[in-house]
Amino acid sequence: MDMRRVFPFAVLLRDTPTYAMWDDHDFAGDNRGGEVRNKHESLEVFKEVWANPSYGLPQVPGAFFKLSWGNVDFFVLDGRFYRSRFDAPNNAQKRMIGDAQFRWFARQIKASKAPFKVIASGSTIEVEGEDTWFAYRFELNRIWRFIRENRIPGVLWMSGDVHRSLIDVHPKSETGFYDLFEIVSSGIANSDDHSFATLAFDTTVPDPSVHVKIIHGDGSVPQERTIRSSELRMP
Repeated sequence: MDMRRVFPFAVLLRDTPTYAMWDDHDFAGDNRGGEVRNKHESLEVFKEVWANPSYGLPQVPGAFFKLSWGNVDFFVLDGRFYRSRFDAPNNAQKRMIGDAQFRWFARQIKASKAPFKVIASGSTIEVEGEDTWFAYRFELNRIWRFIRENRIPGVLWMSGDVHRSLIDVHPKSETGFYDLFEIVSSGIANSDDHSFATLAFDTTVPDPSVHVKIIHGDGSVPQERTIRSSELRMP
């Protein structure tokens, strides 16, 4: 069912700028990736439904784009169009976003001067299941290595897919740079708790901050956390 026929969601879309990234069921089907035959047709339909700022590059089709909101930068990655089969060997040939999209991402995030840089993709890093970034470890490692080697501050991660919402933390001992906060927002339509995440940025203060809340449909807030820019820097 088109969620835009649900009245409260339709009101939200009418009054709130809205951008989208697809995941497996938007793209083709459960855990599907670049092997599907009709992915170009899926992309054209997605473009008709969501008015994102841009779609891929002239010679690199896909749903990825960069968005600046105030002085916060969002790097929205397409983890489906170029994705290797999830059951392929987890080695250096297995791809989540592909080489051309990675090069675009690396250029964009290295050039960013924003105090917060949010990497967003449909899949979680490793919350649960087989269809995660951990199943594409080469791709995850090269993103983390690029952040580490270029000493890029202010990185947060956003994801979905798992039909629930939470704040997860990947410690410095895992990432190699600083604690990486992953905000999962994935319960509003496919869970009993109807959960979602909000991020409220304050970049007007000397140490910019983002206040993250996990909110359930009944109004309860099981998790919230203020993250300061100074926490997201290499020594």
